[in-house]
Amino acid sequence: ILTSGSPILWPDFSLLFAIARAGADVVADEMCSGTHQLYHPVVVDEWTTRGLIRAGADRVILPCTCPCFADNQGRTDRLRQLIGQYGIQGVLLHTLRLCQIYDMEVAPLQQQLQAWQLPNLAVRTDLGSGDTAALQNRIEAFVELVSATLPPKT
Repeated sequence: ILTSGSPILWPDFSLLFAIARAGADVVADEMCSGTHQLYHPVVVDEWTTRGLIRAGADRVILPCTCPCFADNQGRTDRLRQLIGQYGIQGVLLHTLRLCQIYDMEVAPLQQQLQAWQLPNLAVRTDLGSGDTAALQNRIEAFVELVSATLPPKT
């Protein structure tokens, strides 16, 4: 499973726990709090204080695919890269109720994922455990759907 969207914030890891309890693994993420910080190296083009600050700022801002900072195409490109790189079998689009920008991008991303014939699920959560049971049911159904689309083992 690839997770994408709003951050998963401490101490509420119910989404990740639900995925694990359903028997699936999160192998990659494209979340504003996730691994995007790891794939963009610092590139210093000028060894001055100003150049070092610019390189550090670029390192923090450029890899972010949050809709606040990047267009939808950048996020779609990153999703496609991760799907190919990690053999993703399903995408979970996560939105916190307070993050309307990610919420607005769910429909276009779902259309793109459907065009790629990749199972996907959009979930909206709160910062709390009030929706844990419903979330668990939806995640389990999604994992079953993903499992049903896999080719049979030989």
